[in-house]
Amino acid sequence: MLPTWTFTALEPLVGQTFLLHLAPDQVQSLRLSEAQALGEPRGEGVSVPFSLLFHGPAQPWAAQGTYHMEQAELGALDVFLVPLGPDARGMRYQAIFN
Repeated sequence: MLPTWTFTALEPLVGQTFLLHLAPDQVQSLRLSEAQALGEPRGEGVSVPFSLLFHGPAQPWAAQGTYHMEQAELGALDVFLVPLGPDARGMRYQAIFN
């Protein structure tokens, strides 16, 4: 449900696991590493634009695209992910909500 995937709902979930569906029979765990506000709210009841940074396994990694993601508290949403490359913790992915 889109209304629950807001900066206010996601910021406290840094460190939590999200499930990334790479294919119908292939699910990968990603850890939410960072939630960053990208400005001010654009009106009453409107979420602030924000960026999410996830870390996952180095292989297999997901190409840029829209993927079905799930989180235990928030439910499911199709999210556009951009791979940023690996670091010491694994492959990094970014999602921007505006």
